[in-house]
Amino acid sequence: MPRWTTALFLLTAVSAVAQDAPPPAPAPDAVPATAPAAPGPPPETVTGPLRAELTGMAETRRWFRDPPKTGGESEVMLQMRLCGDRLSDVARAGRPLFDVAVDEAGHSMLRPEGYTDREKTETFRIRSSPESLRERGLTMSARLLAASRGAKTATLRGSMRIIRAAGPSEDVVIESPAVFRGKRVEHPRLAGLDIEIDIVSNDKVPTIPPGQFALAVLMGKNMERVKGLEFHDPWLTRLRMNPRNMQTSDGETVAVYTFPDPATLENSLMVVEVWPQVEDFQLPIELKDIPLP
Repeated sequence: MPRWTTALFLLTAVSAVAQDAPPPAPAPDAVPATAPAAPGPPPETVTGPLRAELTGMAETRRWFRDPPKTGGESEVMLQMRLCGDRLSDVARAGRPLFDVAVDEAGHSMLRPEGYTDREKTETFRIRSSPESLRERGLTMSARLLAASRGAKTATLRGSMRIIRAAGPSEDVVIESPAVFRGKRVEHPRLAGLDIEIDIVSNDKVPTIPPGQFALAVLMGKNMERVKGLEFHDPWLTRLRMNPRNMQTSDGETVAVYTFPDPATLENSLMVVEVWPQVEDFQLPIELKDIPLP
């Protein structure tokens, strides 16, 4: 048989086999992707009314062989946390202060000297991130005198000052803040909010080394409305500085910002982030029949 005849025969046979072959099996159904899990309920730290909760207690007992007593009184430390709705809007918070602190026997756990005016009014800036507040709330502590021996429970009533933002913050930009050294910063927006910020002369702060390029900032009236303060260069790039708290010759606390050179200091911008609208109120604290350590 001629070679071309053999090739034609083989080609015809292969074509016939291909036509008689069964169709390929259909692909198996695709496995559906796992549906994303529905978000769980928000943690209790950001739900419910704003409140102060007790999370722990530790007691320190002191004994004295002979009078007079030295080394302090026996005391109990309270570990607390602030939590609840709109916790992230809390700009500043004061100390937990108690008007009533008695154990089951009626023994007072309050210090006889009470609280100073500063302790009653002072607030502290909230520096925790929103994620940290959501996970753990705002942790805080308080100290009381120890309960009478054998007491099992106590009742505490008091309050703490809360400064909560009632609207968005805004930036107030002060050009060449060094020109205000030794006097109050002047800006119409700060004046409208009745916020007082002073730049204290370096010679009033003994711990600032001579020749250092620094600004000493004293926060005064309505400092509760100030969310933050930073320094920027003329292109609004933030200057990375860690302010240090120092005492003036008059005993006031100032935040000292140190600049790398005089040109950076003279050309800097002071950016004050303020809360135009805030809620200033006393948050009640009531803890009944809490177990003592």
